This record gives sequence, structure tokens and C-alpha cells, in this order.
Amino acid sequence: DGASIQKCRSRTHMHVKKPKFYTTLKARKWAKLRTLFKLICLFGIGSFVYFAFLRENVSRDGALKLRFALRNCSDFAGPVKSRAEVSDTMSQQVLAMLSMVEHVFVISLDTCDSSYPELLISRSTCIRGKILDECTPKTFVGGNYAHAMKVTFTHAAIITLAIDAGYKNIAVLEDDLSFIDRDLAPEATKKPYFLQQSGALPCPRNCRCVTSKTYGEHLCELRYPGCDIRSSDLYILPSHMFLSFRERLLDLTLPDTQRIVDVHPMRSLGKQWVFLPQMSFQRILDIPADYQVGAGALYVKKCVGPRPVPPRVANQLVMSSERTFLELSDDFQHYRT
Repeated sequence: DGASIQKCRSRTHMHVKKPKFYTTLKARKWAKLRTLFKLICLFGIGSFVYFAFLRENVSRDGALKLRFALRNCSDFAGPVKSRAEVSDTMSQQVLAMLSMVEHVFVISLDTCDSSYPELLISRSTCIRGKILDECTPKTFVGGNYAHAMKVTFTHAAIITLAIDAGYKNIAVLEDDLSFIDRDLAPEATKKPYFLQQSGALPCPRNCRCVTSKTYGEHLCELRYPGCDIRSSDLYILPSHMFLSFRERLLDLTLPDTQRIVDVHPMRSLGKQWVFLPQMSFQRILDIPADYQVGAGALYVKKCVGPRPVPPRVANQLVMSSERTFLELSDDFQHYRT
């Protein structure tokens, strides 16, 4: 009957008291898990503190070694000497940009002769790479990338000189730059390496460069770090980035490939500003000048927005293999990245 069924159901759902040894085992199990969790947390915190301390010591040790090397290296830095002929390819826009910087460091192989205008030379320091290479500690230039590591050490030395001088900002340029003669706003040489993979690939999110009317049509902002533009032959750096950038250059806990100045250190900086269109290229490089200028034009086509790109940026010149300059077509004005 109904009463019997209800009684049966009540018995079915009755709480069965578990044996005491069962609850004891369960409590011990949870106690072991809590202990293990605490040990893992302590190990994680201890590891973080240890590696942070180690990295700080390595960074401090690297900075001390650098300063010791510079103290014992004579004549690696000096004034820039002006040649008789002055280059007329450095546009007034590039010169105006560099004139707003407190100091300019020019990296030269051996001599400090320059065809740059006097306005730039009077506010510049020449860094003789060949002399500084001889003073560079071996710990910074070992491995398969000796030349790249020597260049990296040179950039770290420049930042150290800038810190000691108390500069608020600096410009760094290499003396093998050739400037494209065109009456447009300047753009520091950029060689977007991600474009080497395939011309059909879309622009990576962290390589998208955004223009704004607030800053003019020739400036675009790289909002995110990580874009493999790979350029250190002409850049401007503010003082609040000096220490963190130098630390990355001197961090011997990192593989050499992650310390090369224009690979990971440059890529790690967020909120970079790029000048458009390209105004210069390097004469002495393992990449032909045609490719340097062509890659810069392709970067504008794939990664600069919003569309349409201002005509003075879109109508840039592409160098042909015959060293003649051709105007880039406007047919990509509405190309979507």
C-alpha cells in the first residue's frame, strides 16, 4: 500500500553513518593535499624570488662589467667630424626630428667623418665601433653571433653614456645610412621581417600601426610589443626606457638570440611610433637596398590604418633593381588588413 511504499522510501534515503576510520582517512587525505599545495606555493614563491634576485644580480653585474670596460677603453667616443661635402639627401623633416632630441649618437666603424649637416654634428657624439669592440668583455660577445653581440654591446654603452650625462632623450643612428630624397615627413628605416614569410599573410595584430589626426599623417603608433620590425640603425629613445632597455641588452641569463639589439630587445618595447613613409636605408647590410625600401612599402600596404592611408604616405617611392625610383600605386588605398 501507499504507507508501506513511503516507509520504504524513507529508509532508502536514511543517512548511513560512515565508519570512524573512513572519516579519519578522508581527513588525512585532505591534510596531505593541503600540505602539498602549501609546499608547491612556497616553492613557486621561492623560485620567483630566487630568479628575480639572480636576474637583478646578473643585470647589476653586467652593468658593472660594462662600466669597467668603458673606463678602460680610451678614445672610443668623440666628436663627429664634418666632411667638406654635406649630404643634401637628409630631408629637412629628418633634420627637424633629430633637432628636437637632446643628443645624437652616431655609430661609426672606425672614422668619425660625416656628411651630416652642422646643426646635427654640433649636438652629436661619435662612437667608434672598432675601438669599442676591442674593449668588449668576451662574456658578451661569445657564440655564433659575435658581430651582432658586439653591436648590441655598443648600444648598451651608448645608453650608459646617456644615463651618465643625464639626457632626457637620445637619437641613435649608424653612419652607413642613405636617405631617400623626397619632400615628405621622415620615417626611420624599418625592415619588417615578418613579411619574409609570405606576401599573402595578413598583418599580425601586434604589427598593426594606427595613424591619428592628432599626431599628423606621417606618424603611426605600434600599440603592442612583439612586432618583428628589427631595426636599430635609426631610433629615438626616452630616458624612462634607458635602464630597462639596457638590462635586456646585458642580461646574460638569456640566449644570445634574445639579446641582439634589434631582435627581442627592440621588439619588447610597446607603444612605439613609426615615421611614414620610409626615408632611409642601410648601404652596408646583408639585405639589398631594393628589399629594404620594398619591404617598407609593403608594410604600409599591409599594416598601416585606418584606411584610406593619406596620399602622401601611400604615394611613396619603391626602388627598382636599376636604382631608379617608381611611384607606388594607389590601388591599395582600400586594402583591408
